[in-house]
Amino acid sequence: MRAAAVLAAAADVRAAADDLAAAQHEQTAARTTTPSRACSPARTPCASTQNLDRCTGVAACLGSWSATDLTVPEPRGVVLALTPWNDPVAVACGLLGAALVTGNTVVHKPSERAALVGELLTDVIARHLPRGVLVHVRGPGEAVRG
Repeated sequence: MRAAAVLAAAADVRAAADDLAAAQHEQTAARTTTPSRACSPARTPCASTQNLDRCTGVAACLGSWSATDLTVPEPRGVVLALTPWNDPVAVACGLLGAALVTGNTVVHKPSERAALVGELLTDVIARHLPRGVLVHVRGPGEAVRG
């Protein structure tokens, strides 16, 4: 179920590529060569759900318990994703996708310099997840620390 939700979210992120790229340019003045380039990292972590499904119940994908390629399909808990202003879509897609694919809940705090881009991306992804699995926090870093 999680894999299907993340794959559907990835498809929506790709469909929203023009809007995300425009918002990114408006907030950061960063241009992408094509709008879909800003969202291309969404493909990699979300596509890995297929590999995650194959590894469920298997001790390791390619190695042994002492190998670094050991896969334990078990969430760690809550992930705090602090994303930068200078590449808010690409970095967030990678961090959010990896955390969600592995079954974690995520608190996404984008830079206050790219807050609207972060909120737009979070909203696109969160539509496919149960309430509270992915939440967006807004404000300056000092407000979040306190």
